[in-house]
Amino acid sequence: RVQINTPPSSTRLQLQLRLHLHLQLPPRRRELRAISPPHCCPRMIWKAALAFSAGMANRKGGLAVGHAAQLLTEIDKVPRAADDVRVQEIASLWSGLGAVYLLDDDVVMKHIKFPSLGRREPAALPEQQPRREPDARSFSEQRDVDSYQVEAAFYALHAPRLLAPPVSLDLPRPLLVRSDDEGITLCMSRLRGNSVGRLDREHARAALDALAALHAAYWGVEPSELDGLQAQGTFWHLDNRAEELSLMPRTGWEGRLFLAARALDERLKADSMQTCVHGDCKNANFFFLRQSSSPGRLKESHTALSAQMFDFQYIGRAPPSKDLAYLFASTEGSYTEWVEDELLAHYHQVLSAALIERGIQPPRLEAVKLSLQIAYADLARWMSGWGWWAKPLLSQRTCALLDKLDGGKPLADEQAYRKALFKLFPPDYGGQLSD
Repeated sequence: RVQINTPPSSTRLQLQLRLHLHLQLPPRRRELRAISPPHCCPRMIWKAALAFSAGMANRKGGLAVGHAAQLLTEIDKVPRAADDVRVQEIASLWSGLGAVYLLDDDVVMKHIKFPSLGRREPAALPEQQPRREPDARSFSEQRDVDSYQVEAAFYALHAPRLLAPPVSLDLPRPLLVRSDDEGITLCMSRLRGNSVGRLDREHARAALDALAALHAAYWGVEPSELDGLQAQGTFWHLDNRAEELSLMPRTGWEGRLFLAARALDERLKADSMQTCVHGDCKNANFFFLRQSSSPGRLKESHTALSAQMFDFQYIGRAPPSKDLAYLFASTEGSYTEWVEDELLAHYHQVLSAALIERGIQPPRLEAVKLSLQIAYADLARWMSGWGWWAKPLLSQRTCALLDKLDGGKPLADEQAYRKALFKLFPPDYGGQLSD
């Protein structure tokens, strides 16, 4: 990931562009320029990111070549001389906690260095967040550390099962996972797919195929079965985002959303459809690979597009609608509402087939759609306090939900929204009944 500091004029947006070039970075600036910018990215920031990435492509990086040789020796079980190892730093990690390196053009190494526990005055926190001792990490620092520990647990304990049949997800293959009190080292195979700026219908279907396979693999997961994954999937859930909640407007439709925020969070936690979600499944966390096949001399060859997922820091328990809301929001403007319905039907078909194969009764499509309405509003709650993107989509869907709850006028208090939400959208509404 590459973090770009935006100018003061974009303070409200708080756009910290993360370029996921760490698994495939074109070697020449000309090729970098060919990558389409994300739809929510101002052209100026995108150009700055390309210039930064082009410069990084020629850097040796801060990883000692000798250390890289030791890692490759441990992975391959064959001694490697430092002079024969190529090391390329290709991205810095979010919050400056480390970097991503490419070793010998084949192995991706993510090196995370935890922030120190030096003594300092505790930062002012919203009332809802626990106050830490002066020698502890800040709330956001600990949140980042926890997320990387989750990713380490995912690759060590979960990825092997997901890579193997019958799930057969296309993920980075873990080669080495090492964790201690100072940091984490993850070595994984390099994905050979390509990123896209926006998801058209074909790419969206491929991404939904991968998500459906992931969701089916964890369907009905209990908290005791998470094995190191997030207790609550996604990075924007309310327990992690009390600061953003405190920054929400108190008037207009966003003021109504503020009153409904805790009810939305509680309803999603109670949803009868629980699985493990990716938790950060925007289009930037997918690569796509097109494979050709020739079934016979007299038959036409065909190509199949598959999606490759990475960045598993926020995988954890949640209803699948949270992944769907974030994926659709990250591709806002790529297709109309009726195309979204078509994509949802496709996701439900793939999910249902995978669940039936496991002997599990799939949910009704209508239940997925209703849960998605709540997930859209929950995502809007976070953006309302953090900074908007996909506002046209999220505001329209959120206002439609709020109008069903309050008729367009604020209810008396949070409890009133909870009562209305659980009455109109009971957690088990069609959740275990197949169409």
